[in-house]
Amino acid sequence: MPKLKRKQIKVKEDDSPLRPTENHGSDEPLVLDADAKATSLKAINSVMGALSYLGERIQKDTAVVSTRYNTLGIARSDLRQLGNTLGAEADTAQEDELRLSLLRQANMENHRLRDELGKGVTVEAIGLKLYHMDRTIYNWWQNLGFTYSKSSIQAHSRGASFQVEFSIGVERHISTMEEKPVTAKAKLDAKRESLGRELQIVYDGSEPYVLDNPNNREWIKNTLKARFPNCRIYKWESISIHRSDEFQLRHVEVNIDMTDVGDVIEERDV
Repeated sequence: MPKLKRKQIKVKEDDSPLRPTENHGSDEPLVLDADAKATSLKAINSVMGALSYLGERIQKDTAVVSTRYNTLGIARSDLRQLGNTLGAEADTAQEDELRLSLLRQANMENHRLRDELGKGVTVEAIGLKLYHMDRTIYNWWQNLGFTYSKSSIQAHSRGASFQVEFSIGVERHISTMEEKPVTAKAKLDAKRESLGRELQIVYDGSEPYVLDNPNNREWIKNTLKARFPNCRIYKWESISIHRSDEFQLRHVEVNIDMTDVGDVIEERDV
């Protein structure tokens, strides 16, 4: 499978669309004659008056479309006049050039990515890559000592992410097909002991339940964030424990950006 390399783009201060123009730090005096000063102050007062009136109408919920149209029209006209009076055409020209430069860079990056996608990357290869990423998440969670996770994929304009439901059930059994059952059972017991040191777990007979409490939620959240720094937890699910007044954590649902998945872990360690 051809490997797509993710280009790391380091954004310098100069590449920011909000970067100030070369005049932003200048302490050169702004020299105005009497006419320019009077014209500037008049334009400023007009802009302030128009925006103040618009703000008042919005505050009182009495603004209508014509209010917006007229007040913003006045403000734009006076700001243009103010810019001309103060000689700000150079700043505007520099800002326009910055925007065009950023647009050119974005288009070039777009073409580069399209070229890479066209170099033998098949739907099957993409599917296989997504499968391995899903298994990586699944195996990481089970290697902590929990039972399972299940994922779906959400595509968006910036890439894609996994919507993952992580079970918070503690794993208790090894596969009947396990080739090294004694070693596997020892590893599983070690994981349960490790989880027991971090989480508050209660038992109903031999069945372990992770209690729904702030400490347990915080540990799970921090563990997820440590592995997937940009993940977002959007749902917790808990249910009552059989024959008990307490509740157990059942699932946590998480959005994981694909860029956070990292190196593929194709096999579980049990």
